Amino acid sequence: MKKKLIAILAILFLSLSATGLYAEDGEEVHQNEHADHANHLGIFLGATSHLGAHGTTVFTAGLDYERKFVPLFGAGILFDFPFESENYEFAMIVAVPLSLHPFAGLKVTVAPGIEYAHSATEFLLRAGLGYDIAIGKYTLTPTLSYDYVFSAHPTSALVYGLTIGRGF
Repeated sequence: MKKKLIAILAILFLSLSATGLYAEDGEEVHQNEHADHANHLGIFLGATSHLGAHGTTVFTAGLDYERKFVPLFGAGILFDFPFESENYEFAMIVAVPLSLHPFAGLKVTVAPGIEYAHSATEFLLRAGLGYDIAIGKYTLTPTLSYDYVFSAHPTSALVYGLTIGRGF
């Protein structure tokens, strides 16, 4: 079931990316005096702080991809891995972020997804803010997100850190 869901999300995303609604490969558009690329790939390093009575903070690493269809709107896929300190277990989050870029480097994101943790699969909704600091084709993006996991015992967490990325 997990593999089928990941495959369906990947196929959906790749089919949307292949439509070429935004720019030809290699084409750049300029907005606010910075090169703005249609595609962006990033590596996330940060932490997840679980909220609630038994709140813990764990190291989190991730990978994300965004395709901008117009300068204001993008969609992508993200994989986050919050490493649990007990028994060296980790969870995996797979989500489809829908991003709004209202001005400058500000990014507002809503990402429905799935969390795989402790042999359970739960629906997750992430809402977040980030600010892209452009350095040529590269970006540094401090981010802050709020995750809400829908389950019999709902949980929530703050995810924060830095994404190091490259536009292409």
